Amino acid sequence: MVRRPERVRAFAAAGLSAADAELAEQYFFLRSELAERPRTIVFRFNPWWFSGQDNLTRAFFDELATLLPEADGRRARDAARALARRYSGAGATALKAAASVSGVPFVGPVIGFFARLVASWAGEMESLASIKNKLAKALASRKHKVVVIIDDVDRLLPQEALQIFTLVKSVGDLPNVLYLLAYDQQLINEMLPRPPLNLRSDFLEKIVQYEAPVPMREPEVLPTMLLNLVNRIFPEQSDSTEEEFSRRFGIAFHFGVRPYIRQPREIARLANALSVALPALAGQVEPSRRFNALASIAEHSSGLPLIAQFVRSLGPDRSSQGGHEKSSLLTEQEFGTLRDIVLKRIRKLANDGLLWSVSDPAAVLWSWWAMGENDEAKMWVASQIDDVDNALHLMASMPTLVRSSSGNYRAVQKTGWQYMVDLDALTAKASAFAANGLLSENQKAAAREFLRAMEKGRY
Repeated sequence: MVRRPERVRAFAAAGLSAADAELAEQYFFLRSELAERPRTIVFRFNPWWFSGQDNLTRAFFDELATLLPEADGRRARDAARALARRYSGAGATALKAAASVSGVPFVGPVIGFFARLVASWAGEMESLASIKNKLAKALASRKHKVVVIIDDVDRLLPQEALQIFTLVKSVGDLPNVLYLLAYDQQLINEMLPRPPLNLRSDFLEKIVQYEAPVPMREPEVLPTMLLNLVNRIFPEQSDSTEEEFSRRFGIAFHFGVRPYIRQPREIARLANALSVALPALAGQVEPSRRFNALASIAEHSSGLPLIAQFVRSLGPDRSSQGGHEKSSLLTEQEFGTLRDIVLKRIRKLANDGLLWSVSDPAAVLWSWWAMGENDEAKMWVASQIDDVDNALHLMASMPTLVRSSSGNYRAVQKTGWQYMVDLDALTAKASAFAANGLLSENQKAAAREFLRAMEKGRY
């Protein structure tokens, strides 16, 4: 065991000043103390592993006993193990009855069953209550906080969700034990009043003391989350195959995956499936079959913004400076065929006045411009500015979300849009719209929103 003065001298010998060596020693001491005697114990309790109130409660106390420090929480460990042992067979029924009496209702015929048992198990109920009281006193005397994380409560069956709430409210109501319940509030609220629970909508108010709503992740974040997971799943590529691999994955991701990813849970499911299925799929796509599949998707599939972006990315792509990048995935002739299919669809939408109705008009415009038809795209955009509704559609499609530590905001990326749109003319048009008393409040608000996005944008 290295003593404190020796550690200070070692830190000083490593080049630290006397003050820094003393500070490093204090950090080392605190870190060692927390490692040996953690102030907070966190464990995930998975209700999916157990069925029935008896097994659920017994497993909870078993895990609690296992996690409590040996020396610092012996009384608490012993009491938790005693409760776990009693939660088997008929011994559990008495405390379940006590839980029902204490304010967490059981539903349907279970209430009558517990009512008949209260009298016959009164002595055992007192014994269980005594054991729980010992556990409560032992936990109250400890410095440790125990945080129990229970995830996906909304995905349980109604009876199982009620068992979790019962555990938290009555059986697991212990000092220095905190519960973090993760669930979809809407799904739980819909579950409570329905059979077989038939509970009031305010039932959770007696159990959940503090709610912390977690906002949905913005759609722009989800692809990055998925790619971070995928990068850890896919095998490492050699220098000669990395570009080809990236192209193939780009097609699969944007055609077959991205449109269906709406929340992080779906990303986790996909990552799990990929980790299992990927080894059997390596090297299964032949070039001729790949082109035929892409041609069919480009011509018939819905979701033109995505299709246009990725057909554009497969072949020679015109940059804003007029340069081109050569594709390694398709031949020039194959790319030309796909390009013509997509351009035909874009032109039809534009001529029919439907381009602004797609999910991402900006993606379609940039695909039109970048696939060699920049003059045609610019002329069509210029024709839209004279119509109020079309001009407002253009203004709404141009801003993108910018993430900042001081707060996210929307801005027009002027560096790119200046090649397709007369930004000065469009800004003047937006100013006129914002001051036009003949336009609706929504139209004027849309114009003002575009002007704010222009102010935040950069060249």
